[in-house]
Amino acid sequence: MKKASDATIAKWIKLLFKAASTHENQTAVNLMHDELRRTIPSSALVAVLDETQRTFSAADPITVPADRWISLITAFRDQRCIGSAKVLWKAALPVIKSLPAMEASLAAPDARSIDLWRKVNGVTMPELARLLIGDPLACFGTAGADWLLAHGKPSELRPLLESLLEGRPRPPGLRSSDELVAAFLAKDSKGARLAVLLAVANGQERFLKRILEDARGRVVKTLPMLAGAKKQPPELAPLVRCLFARLADTAGADRRRMCAEMASLAGGLLSVDRLNPAGESALAAVAEIGRELRMLTLTPQQQNETWVTEPLKECPHAGGLFLTADGARQWGIVFERAALDRQPLSYLETLGYNLGLREIAKVGTKVSYVPREHEDTEGGILKGDLVLVITSGWRWDELPVVRAKIKRCKE
Repeated sequence: MKKASDATIAKWIKLLFKAASTHENQTAVNLMHDELRRTIPSSALVAVLDETQRTFSAADPITVPADRWISLITAFRDQRCIGSAKVLWKAALPVIKSLPAMEASLAAPDARSIDLWRKVNGVTMPELARLLIGDPLACFGTAGADWLLAHGKPSELRPLLESLLEGRPRPPGLRSSDELVAAFLAKDSKGARLAVLLAVANGQERFLKRILEDARGRVVKTLPMLAGAKKQPPELAPLVRCLFARLADTAGADRRRMCAEMASLAGGLLSVDRLNPAGESALAAVAEIGRELRMLTLTPQQQNETWVTEPLKECPHAGGLFLTADGARQWGIVFERAALDRQPLSYLETLGYNLGLREIAKVGTKVSYVPREHEDTEGGILKGDLVLVITSGWRWDELPVVRAKIKRCKE
């Protein structure tokens, strides 16, 4: 027999309320209740179901006291029947709306339920935030924390974020600290939330690891925003080093994935118009890690599973993901832009080599002029003429990505 779901129980609660209010369909309610009792494996949840049946079969819901509503709501929430608890909360609002904010937060099954309470009472978001953040330790174990993390000002949430990074347990039915960290960063369009979280972490490795465990992909995408922010963010280099601390020890799919993240992060940092000091240190950390990894990538197998960038291309015969022509051209655009702005190119050259690009010609060598591979800096040089390479060019899989700059050889 199929187990009863939270959605099925919530449907029964709605039917129960309707029957209690209209004194109709009681038979259908009782039949569904009996069916639920047979398909619910938890005796504790069956007890909550029976108590709900007794409460609303004997009285009109509007006459049930607030403490009874709260008892049933929290009982369903503690049994992880959040949908059922939300149905009860919505039905109970006419009775429980007079509860103080912290008491409502303590009983609510989720952040949306808190917001329903706020709207019914005509409380503004800033007012509710002030009421809840006044006691962050008490708020942490309630749905009020979920609401604050969704709607509060990040700069005012540091005490709450400290508890999250500590990984303190939360009551059954509420989202865990890990889930809240991920949710907090999910809508971080400008990087303000990550900046506050990093300030709270204060470079401590255990906190940085927790942030990355909960929202690694979001961090990789958001970090370049902080690197170019006018307001100086917390130090970013410790986060970069923590991101790729395990890179040298990985292999196979894990190494390809982490290398893809690193290439994506490097590309994001290099595309920032003007890096702030924290951004410069983050880029230096990427270059340092890249150089270290290059020294450790010695075998053909390691080379095949080491550097990739976006967009990725499946290569089943090679067993991995590798750079595409479009990806190589994107790297070339970044390289030429950096050269034009007279930015240091050593980290870009290291990254390019690890991505599979190779030099067209070394600086200072004499070669025959090939227009497809060489850029004439003087004008009038003919194909096949002997020329001097003044800046190196790059090719990917025989495709010139950045042409080498050349000039005439002096007699």
